[in-house]
Amino acid sequence: MDINIDALYNILKQNQGDVNDALGYKKKVVVVTSDPLALVAEKTKITTLLAKAFNRKKFYAKPTNNNLRTSSASSYANKKPEYVKSVEKKEDKKADEKKRDMSKVKCYNCKKEGHFVKDCKKA
Repeated sequence: MDINIDALYNILKQNQGDVNDALGYKKKVVVVTSDPLALVAEKTKITTLLAKAFNRKKFYAKPTNNNLRTSSASSYANKKPEYVKSVEKKEDKKADEKKRDMSKVKCYNCKKEGHFVKDCKKA
């Protein structure tokens, strides 16, 4: 029996109404209204149904293969990335400030070399 996909689709489409009637499916009735309160009531009804459906569905992590105990991919698959603030950068800046060659530094207050204005003894 050689039937192409288009012919099969057409046959199924012809019998879809009979199947829907047998299973008891009803066509959704669309009500057109200009009443704002009715629209709000319909919207809240839909959102409550969505919320119930969302709460019923359980979200599980991907199953892991427990036979691969040496695999590192399974241990990191469900972890969220962690961002850690680095304190080392602040410490490095302070260390860099102390490492400056103070012989080349000139004070703008007393015009002498070797210190900054904030360390000047003249002021």
